[in-house]
Amino acid sequence: MKETSQSSEPSIPGESSVFVVGARVQVAALRKSGVIHEFLSHGKVRIEAGTSSIVCHISQLTPALPQKIHTSTSIKIGRPKAKHQFFAIDLHGHRTDEAIRKLEILLDQALLAGADRIKVIHGFGSGKVQKAVHQYLATMRCVENFKLNPLNAGETDVFL
Repeated sequence: MKETSQSSEPSIPGESSVFVVGARVQVAALRKSGVIHEFLSHGKVRIEAGTSSIVCHISQLTPALPQKIHTSTSIKIGRPKAKHQFFAIDLHGHRTDEAIRKLEILLDQALLAGADRIKVIHGFGSGKVQKAVHQYLATMRCVENFKLNPLNAGETDVFL
């Protein structure tokens, strides 16, 4: 009996490397790099590149060059505070699932930068995006508090 092994992850034809979710890649046509977020149908993948989400065919990807790792002899414990950095996101026109995905990315960036607050602009509308944002924020351990802006109920102030 002959066994065959098949990879569950798609690969680029003609190359031996296999791409997996979480791999850093370069989208050659756009000159952008990002991380594979998910595999879609027909050989397409969703790449998260900063605050952008890109859908492209897997054949357009190349492995990203390794980033230089800086070593340090001292270790800082705690979260550095961002100086004069303002983090905000405008979620007008997004469905609730898109809005939460974009908020999640911004929250990660703000935390990595050491920010202590962010502003989420969700607007009034039907209230679905605001409700989804508040439900998401309530589950996040990194969020100390959040509240509607008293001067603009279409914005939520988030305290990290």
